[in-house]
Amino acid sequence: MERRRRQFAPVRALRAVHTLITKECSAQELWSAGSSAAALACLYCGYEVIRSTSNARFNSTCGAAQLPYLATVATPCATASLAGISKVVDHRGVRAACNAACAACAAGFIVAWAVHAASPAWACPSAVLIYLLRESYVMILSMQVWSFLNSSIRKAHAELLFGPIQAVGILGGTVGGLLVQQTIFSADTLLISTSLTAIAGFYGATRLGFVSAGEPSHDRPLVRFPVGTEDDGSKIYLAKGEVAKLTWREKVGLLEKSVVLQVLFVVTVMGEVVGSNVMFGFQRALQGSGPEDEQRRFSGRFYIFVNLTAGLMQITITPLVLSRFSLRTVHIGLAVAQTGTVLGMLAYPSIQKVALAYLMRKVQTYSVLQAAKQLSYIPLSFDARYHAKGIVDVLGARAGKAIASVVVICLDLQGATVTLFINAFVAVLACFAWLIATLCLPHKA
Repeated sequence: MERRRRQFAPVRALRAVHTLITKECSAQELWSAGSSAAALACLYCGYEVIRSTSNARFNSTCGAAQLPYLATVATPCATASLAGISKVVDHRGVRAACNAACAACAAGFIVAWAVHAASPAWACPSAVLIYLLRESYVMILSMQVWSFLNSSIRKAHAELLFGPIQAVGILGGTVGGLLVQQTIFSADTLLISTSLTAIAGFYGATRLGFVSAGEPSHDRPLVRFPVGTEDDGSKIYLAKGEVAKLTWREKVGLLEKSVVLQVLFVVTVMGEVVGSNVMFGFQRALQGSGPEDEQRRFSGRFYIFVNLTAGLMQITITPLVLSRFSLRTVHIGLAVAQTGTVLGMLAYPSIQKVALAYLMRKVQTYSVLQAAKQLSYIPLSFDARYHAKGIVDVLGARAGKAIASVVVICLDLQGATVTLFINAFVAVLACFAWLIATLCLPHKA
C-alpha cells in the first residue's frame, strides 16, 4: 500500500475551513460570518485611526501622566453605556440596540469634533471626550457583533470560523494604521471623516447580517402582564404575552448561576491587569533603550511582528487548536504560556523579555484567547450571550484596566516610582489568579 503523506497541521486546518465554508455551512451561517467579519473590519479600521490620533492629542494637550486617571474614569462611563444598550436590547431587541449604539457613537464623535473646533481652550476636554468615546465605541460595538455571531453559528462551525473572522477584522485595523501614516489630511479631518465612515460601514454590515441571517430573539418564556381591572376587581390581561424584562440586579445575578461566566469574568479582569502592566513595562523599557529614532524603529518592527504573528495564528493555529482541544485545556494553556513569559520578565527585566511578554499578551488577545472566550458563550442562553456577556467583556475589561491604573496612581500619590519590577510583580500575581480561575472551568466547557 502506498503510504499517505501526512499534511502539515496548519494546512489541514485551512483545508477544514475551506470544506466547512463550501460544503457544510448553511447560507444563514455564511451570511452571519461574512457580515460580522466586514463589521469588525470597519470597526477596527475606525478604532485604529481614532486611537492613534486621540493618543497624540491627549498627550500634547493633557499630558501622558494623566492617562491612569482617565483610564479609571472610563470604567463608570462604560458601565453607563452598557446599561443603556442592555435596556434597549430588552425593550426593542438586538437590532435596535445595535442601531442605537451606532447612532450614539456617531453623535458623540461629532460633538467632540465640534468642541475641539470651537476654541483652542477646549482642546483638553475634547481629547478626554474622544478617549472615553473610543473605549465605549470599540467595546460596545464589538460586543454586539460577537453576541450576534454566538447566537447564529453552531459551535462546531464556530471553532473553525472565528479565527478567520478575526483575521478580517485585524486587516481592517491594519488599513486604519496605514491611513494614519499615509494621509494628507489634518488630524481633525481624518478623525471625524474616518470615524463616521467606519460607523456607517459597521451599520451597513450589521444590517445586512440581520436581514440575511435573522435577528436573535429572547428565549425567556412569555408573561401576561395585567393592563387594568374590571368592575369586580379582577385583572385584565393582554391576549398575547410579553417577554419579561430583567432588572439590572437580575442581569448581574446571571454570573452567580454560571461557573463559566464567573471564570470568564476573572480571566477578563486579570488578563487586562496583565496586559496593562506589561504594556507599561514595555513603554518604560523602550524609553530607556536608546535614542528616539532607535526606539521608533524597534517599536515599528515589534508591532509589525505582532500583526503578522496574530494574523498567521488566526487563520491556521486558532482553528486547529479550538477544533482539537477542549476549551478548558485551551484556557489553561493560554494562562500557563502568559505566566511563563511574565516570570521571565520578572527574573530578567530586559527589553527583550518585556517585549516577549507583551507579544504573548497581544497575540493571545487577537487570536486564540478571544475566539476561545466567544466559543464559551455559544451553549449559554440569550441573556448570557447579551446581558452577562456585556458585564464580562465590557465591565471586566474596564475593571482590569482600572485596577492597573489605580496601582500606578497610588504609588504616584505616595511619591514612589513605578519600576519595571513592580509592573512585572503585579502581572505575575494577576497571571496566577488567571491560572487558578481557568482550573475551575468544567471539563465539558
